[in-house]
Amino acid sequence: MKLSIKESDARKLDLIVDIICRHFQIEAKELFESSRKRAIISARQYFHYLARECTKISLATIGLYSGKYNNIFDHATVLHSHRQVERYKSAYKRDREDIETLELITIESLFNNGFDKDFIDYKKDLLEKINSTITYHSLLKIMKQQVNMLTNV
Repeated sequence: MKLSIKESDARKLDLIVDIICRHFQIEAKELFESSRKRAIISARQYFHYLARECTKISLATIGLYSGKYNNIFDHATVLHSHRQVERYKSAYKRDREDIETLELITIESLFNNGFDKDFIDYKKDLLEKINSTITYHSLLKIMKQQVNMLTNV
């Protein structure tokens, strides 16, 4: 069975690539080349993590997407990257802050780019209702719950 990528999934992954490339100041083709440079490896792992956390796209499809850049990763590589970023988050405060910021930017970008207009209204309502003492992590958690509810409909 040959896997293919739906156009809507490819657009979401394109957006995540753009976010990662801007953050790490690299080109998209560098993200998926078989470089062993630490910055490139980290960027690729963050891409895999965000693609898995912020979308409902399968591991195999995320790996297949990199074939657009001539270097297909299998689902195990994507899963390994996700686990590595989880370790970074729990071990290093700076990595946790970076990935949480990128996660929030990704979630907002996915839904502000027409993937789900209902989310924009939800976010506005949420921000009006909450007070300024809500923690960043709590806001991210609430947004993720809403994303899951909207994508399950």
